[in-house]
Amino acid sequence: MVRITDACTPVTESDIQAFETHLNARLPEEYRQFLMQHNGGKPEPSVFRVDIDGFPNEDRITCFLCLSDTEHDSLSRYLKKYRDRIPVNLLPIALPLAVDLVCLSISGDDYGTVYFWDHNWESDELDYTNVHFIAHSFNELLNNLYPED
Repeated sequence: MVRITDACTPVTESDIQAFETHLNARLPEEYRQFLMQHNGGKPEPSVFRVDIDGFPNEDRITCFLCLSDTEHDSLSRYLKKYRDRIPVNLLPIALPLAVDLVCLSISGDDYGTVYFWDHNWESDELDYTNVHFIAHSFNELLNNLYPED
């Protein structure tokens, strides 16, 4: 069971709907529920696995981004910062240890899938070259988090 601390100001259904209107997309239901219940925050446990080019790696989620225009770790802030750097269907939702991102697909055939966006292999093409699968859904991501050794 994941425990979330240091969450942002609570949000309402209308806050989420306004954000979805801005995105022109509906967020996956389990992620909407997470925002309603926690609105970001630090998970414990926080470590996740990601395979990069066939090699298993570990990273840690330092925080989930929140739905806020004023908070430092806001979805809006990171969406603006990375809009021209990540595939258009991906929404940054969490920050790992480095300057990479954990993203959620909000449209397309992979709707709801969670990915690791690796800045080390960033290219001018907004494709999945530097995007690596983490989980089939947001809840699967939460369920797969484990403690640091």
